[in-house]
Amino acid sequence: MIKMNANNIETNQYPHLSEITLLALLNLPKLNASQIEQCNQLIQHVDDFDNLLAKINYHRTWPCTYLNIKQYFTHLFPSSFLERLAEINRKINYKILDQTHINSQILSALEKNKISAVTLKGYPLAKKLFGNITKRYAKDLDLLIDEKDILKAYKTVKALGFRALPYDDFDKYQREKYLKFIKDIVLYKGNQVVELHVRLNNDSSLLSQQLTPKLLNQTNDEYDELIYICAHASHSIFHRIKWLTDIVLLIQLNTKSQSFCLQKLISKATAYGELNALICSWVLVSIIYRIALPIEISSIFNHNKKLQLVINQYFSYFNNLTKETDLNSILNQLKMKLILTSNLTEKIKYLSFYLKPTTADFISFRLRSNKLFFLYYLFRPFRLINRHLLNNKKL
Repeated sequence: MIKMNANNIETNQYPHLSEITLLALLNLPKLNASQIEQCNQLIQHVDDFDNLLAKINYHRTWPCTYLNIKQYFTHLFPSSFLERLAEINRKINYKILDQTHINSQILSALEKNKISAVTLKGYPLAKKLFGNITKRYAKDLDLLIDEKDILKAYKTVKALGFRALPYDDFDKYQREKYLKFIKDIVLYKGNQVVELHVRLNNDSSLLSQQLTPKLLNQTNDEYDELIYICAHASHSIFHRIKWLTDIVLLIQLNTKSQSFCLQKLISKATAYGELNALICSWVLVSIIYRIALPIEISSIFNHNKKLQLVINQYFSYFNNLTKETDLNSILNQLKMKLILTSNLTEKIKYLSFYLKPTTADFISFRLRSNKLFFLYYLFRPFRLINRHLLNNKKL
């Protein structure tokens, strides 16, 4: 039995909480009576529906938001808002259904070629947590492939009409180098995107090193999934509300199980170097969704000023919809990520990632000679300065 207490985190200090709560509740696959009443009250205080739609677009929460509004709150929204949201949702539904067809097609082709693949995040979470694949949007398909099979998998997906840029233009040496510091090969076909991952993240974190083989061997458990989703969301300081929905639904699913053991979850998160990510994720969804917080989790959080800073920063930066490209936001995200990162070795790994070439570097300029490959590393700091300090997006 988990010792729970009512959420004893002081919420009055957090800006934008009402707006965040509305967006988060509307993204749930099912609302209870209390949540319906809470949404009713929050919607009545919305004074800019264009801004609300912009937030829904940013957080990519169209499906459940549309269905919940249609079922419970139509009378509270302007007709123009409802029409625009319905049109967006219609297009999203078509994309999700097409995505599902492509996913099956790719998995069948990989199986035929004896290549093992594990579907990550969006598609499995939609079925498991939302009960319907059309209720959760994912911009791409994430497939985890054993590194020894990655080139074979790449050729298999290409044969289905996909194209990988800039990877297609690389020679063998460049492709080998690319996969040493980029976690995936990204392929495109129309508006569909497929990412073939060889690991869970670019910086080869402790979690990625330990969990990748577990996922490939299908020896992972429910604790692994929750920790991974928390770590994934915390990597960019929870900037998509849909990830918080995933987290709260996974927490509720886990804690309802008779076999759930909080200490085992905490121990696993600690071993993966992701305890801070788990703590902040749990605290954040407890504030937004008003769920009870385990005493062990609240105790760790209440005695850690740095974790409290992460939560404060999440709310402070919520209204910045350019946080993925804005320099101040990027630097703040870097600072928060270093707080969340467990030890010095992992912090160094994370910082060094920023000095390694990215896909954008390969797109910007091509070095056709293998002997010049080291120049990507030398040019990286200059590209960062030009892009973020001088705001030159072409460099």
